[in-house]
Amino acid sequence: LLFPHVLRELAKHPQIHIRDLKDLVIASLELSPEESAERVPGGASRIRSRVGWAVTYLVQAGAIERPSRGILRATGFGTELLAGPAEGMTKKALDKSAGIIAWSKRSKDNSNARRSAKNAVAGADPSGDEEYDIENELIKDDDDETSFHFFFNDTASTEIYTVTPQSIE
Repeated sequence: LLFPHVLRELAKHPQIHIRDLKDLVIASLELSPEESAERVPGGASRIRSRVGWAVTYLVQAGAIERPSRGILRATGFGTELLAGPAEGMTKKALDKSAGIIAWSKRSKDNSNARRSAKNAVAGADPSGDEEYDIENELIKDDDDETSFHFFFNDTASTEIYTVTPQSIE
């Protein structure tokens, strides 16, 4: 479980670049050379990817904030998690946080919007009457606490979001 390692290393610094945080977390894990050398199918380091996912999850949960690009710092919530019982730093516990609940809703809304737009382009019924079940499309891996799976089964949302360019001024 990487959440405690990430928060412990982050607590040692007022703020830190994500690249440096990943290096510190990986060093704290005392991995074997074989474990350190593992790669994902795309060729990237598996452990760096896992630490990145842990950081992303903690950001979405509200335990870490990004004051500027690439820079991370712990929030009050992150400090509370670190001081609290280890059970509070599991994915299951974080899934109940307001940040993760909001992130899941945004993800579901975005998925529904993309599906509706795709159906509209393909000439399908854009009303969303057909049921979408992503659970059947994902492999569930309960043993791997760094895997992040979201299961949605919602037919009500057919709203399409648009983005309008804004001035940098």
